[in-house]
Amino acid sequence: MRISQNDLEQFYEKLFSIYIDWSRANPDHNSYWSIKRYCMYQLGPVVGKYREKDTELLKIIACDYSVQDMVDTVLPEIDSQIQKYESQDSLNIMDEMKYESYLNQHTLLIGHNPQQWLSEYFESTMKSIGLTVDADTIIGLCVVYYGYLNYCQKINSIYNTDYNHLKHLYEKYYSKDSSLHKYNLVDIVSDCEIMAIDPTRVYDKRIDKTFLVSNVPKELLTVFGDLKSSNLLSDLSIRVSNSKAKIYNGRYERQTLMEAKEYGQLFSIRNLASIPVTKLYSKEYADTLWIKITETDITFEELCKSDVETNNSIVTQVIHLQFREENASIIITHIDHEFVFYDKNEYNNRKTNSDIKGTKYTRLKSFKIDNSMIPLDYVVVRKVNVLNNNSKEDMVEEKVPFLIFVLKCYFKHDDLVDEYFQNII
Repeated sequence: MRISQNDLEQFYEKLFSIYIDWSRANPDHNSYWSIKRYCMYQLGPVVGKYREKDTELLKIIACDYSVQDMVDTVLPEIDSQIQKYESQDSLNIMDEMKYESYLNQHTLLIGHNPQQWLSEYFESTMKSIGLTVDADTIIGLCVVYYGYLNYCQKINSIYNTDYNHLKHLYEKYYSKDSSLHKYNLVDIVSDCEIMAIDPTRVYDKRIDKTFLVSNVPKELLTVFGDLKSSNLLSDLSIRVSNSKAKIYNGRYERQTLMEAKEYGQLFSIRNLASIPVTKLYSKEYADTLWIKITETDITFEELCKSDVETNNSIVTQVIHLQFREENASIIITHIDHEFVFYDKNEYNNRKTNSDIKGTKYTRLKSFKIDNSMIPLDYVVVRKVNVLNNNSKEDMVEEKVPFLIFVLKCYFKHDDLVDEYFQNII
């Protein structure tokens, strides 16, 4: 018996709901999640249900799956892990070993040895956590296990454009021409509280929900709050998560305790007091940073040599701003960040032609500021932990021009930002 992809998606949705319930449960005060049952789900809902011999799961994994079904389901997760390690500038010994492991798994899966992968990697992993799986259902369990991982990655991805849950929550407050429906952004109105903690979030007392923010760093969110308090920006819209796992009832304050350390990654540019807009011009830099200027707009687009790929598209980042001159000063009136999705032909052409547009998918914004009065040389004051010559930590304070601060919050190759601005002053 075959099972449809739609039925699998519905089952994954159930598993995800169980995960949310489990993650927020207190096993000491919850009869449904006893300590014993809570521990059974420590490695996820698929393993938890298998340990419980859940009839629905057992029925699904007993369906007719081919080896190719397994390969098609496992490869996205393996490719994702490989891409994660390849995007890092350097790897420690443990990460090097993991990276090599994923490369080996990829070779087995796309070659003629998927059964070897199943035995060496999946079946051995199940045995290591105390699960013995029948030979006739091992492929089915593998498909469901990795299918659920793919489902979670999709709905939690910063590239996910599904905003149906948010639109349902806000149906009384947002019309069809609102930022939510146009750009998948939530307007930060007087009833919304910016919470610049880890992870970043927004509390909206209108619906008594707390939303984790998508792709707006804590430092930048703090600056947005300061600008709003100083009446330097009027309209702020931020992308928040549509995933139910990242939406909480009430004002949710629990945060991850982390030490914010950035060793040697200062954002400032030495001796930069102001940015002379009149000297900015369209430029290609090492096929990675493009800057296009008109009389009212500046667009920065980063093309990385290690392509970021998702859903058969190549992703770049764009920061766009609009400005005007006022009293001999340059004022930013609009700024936003967005992801642009190219198909491979578009991207190959884009490397040499700035007029090529990415049309694979609709652009996806992270934030949008309108009706602002932000001076181009507005200074962001930040504290950074750096290593001194004795390999000890020193906390230093630096002053960073707002535009450069925003660029470096998003662009990976921030050295090119330095190089560009140093060239024009």
